Amino acid sequence: MIILFNAADVFCDAYEDTLKDAEQGKVDAQYTLGLMYDQGKGAPQDYQQAAYWYEKAAEQGFDKAQVNLGAMYVDNQGVTQDYKKAVHWFEKAAEQGDAMAQYNLGMMYSQGKGVPQDLKQAYVWLSLKSAQEHEKTSEMKDLIAKNLTPQQLTEAQELAAKKQYHIEHPFESQEQMPVISEKQTPSKSKKQTSSKSKKKSSSTSKKQATSKSKKQTPVKKK
Repeated sequence: MIILFNAADVFCDAYEDTLKDAEQGKVDAQYTLGLMYDQGKGAPQDYQQAAYWYEKAAEQGFDKAQVNLGAMYVDNQGVTQDYKKAVHWFEKAAEQGDAMAQYNLGMMYSQGKGVPQDLKQAYVWLSLKSAQEHEKTSEMKDLIAKNLTPQQLTEAQELAAKKQYHIEHPFESQEQMPVISEKQTPSKSKKQTSSKSKKKSSSTSKKQATSKSKKQTPVKKK
C-alpha cells in the first residue's frame, strides 16, 4: 500500500507540474499533458482533453502533437471525425520530416481520405527518407507502384526527391526568392512576374495521378 500511495503522489506531482507549464504555453508540456490524457497515465483517460492539449502544441508547430491530433481526427477520439483536418495536421508534421506523419499522409492519399485519391502523391510521401522508418512503408510503396504508369512512377520519384530536398533545406528556397515591393513599377517587375507564372504552370502540370489502391491500412497514432 505504501508503494502504491507513493507512486500516486509522484504521478500527481508530475501532472500538476506539467499542467502548470502547459498553461504557461510551454509546447513540450502541452504535448506531454495531451499524452497523459490520451493514454490515461498520470491523469484519467480523457480524449477531449487530450485533443485540446495536442491542438495547443500542434498550433505551435510541435510535430508529434500534430501527428497525434491528426490521428484523433481519423479515429473519432475526442473530436468529431474529420479526414480533411487529419490531412492538414499530418501534412504540417510531414513537412517537418516526421516519419509517422509522412506514412499517414501517404496512406490518406492512397485511400482518398480527406483528399482526392492520388496514388502518385501517396508514393511521393511514402518515398521520403523519414517515412522509410515505418515497417509497412516498403510493402505499401510496392503495391502503389504497381498501379502507376511508368511515367507516373518517374514523376513521383522526381517529386519525392524535390520534397526531400526542401525538407532538408527548409529555408534555402525562401532565401533565394526575390523580394518584390508593392511600389515597383510594371517595367521593373515584369521579368519576375513572368518567372513566377512559369513556375506556377510547371508545378500545376506535375499534379494528380488517377489509379486506385485496393489495400487499406489503418492510420495509427503514436
